[in-house]
Amino acid sequence: MTALTLLLLLAPGCGDDEPVLSASRVERARSTAEARPGYEKPEGVLVDVQYLTGKSWESVRDEVSRQLGDVVSSRSLSLPEGREYVLERGVVSISEGRIYAIRVDLDEPMRRTEALALVGLPPQVDRWGGTHREYRLRWVWNFDRIRLGRTGPYSEHVDWIEVRRWDPRTQAGR
Repeated sequence: MTALTLLLLLAPGCGDDEPVLSASRVERARSTAEARPGYEKPEGVLVDVQYLTGKSWESVRDEVSRQLGDVVSSRSLSLPEGREYVLERGVVSISEGRIYAIRVDLDEPMRRTEALALVGLPPQVDRWGGTHREYRLRWVWNFDRIRLGRTGPYSEHVDWIEVRRWDPRTQAGR
């Protein structure tokens, strides 16, 4: 193949008529990438406990504020670097800089399956444990413990849910 034949074959694709990637497309792609966050909370989920627990407090602090509101107060815990933050709609517990537990105060009483779905957990459960004041789940969905507070001793409705990824005292589940 001669150089002239090669030039004639490649020349149509290199013309100025259709730029491969225009400057406006590059700018649009850049602005879209900058505007798109790395995380998007699933639709219908109030607090995404699967995503937030186990993460560094500093890395998800803004997302926690978006989902649970502003910090109202905080206190030290008797754990290594332990801290508990009370927010407008719940409580976040931290040990060694990582979120190990989240408690979500529900806006209104609801059935336990609805409460699980509201925090991004599957509503199907094989077997519940509990007492007259709360329902409990152990070792499900990579959580050490899940507690749901009943509104009354014999009520089917709950008004808070607490998830614990691991027990910081024993490191069980970590």
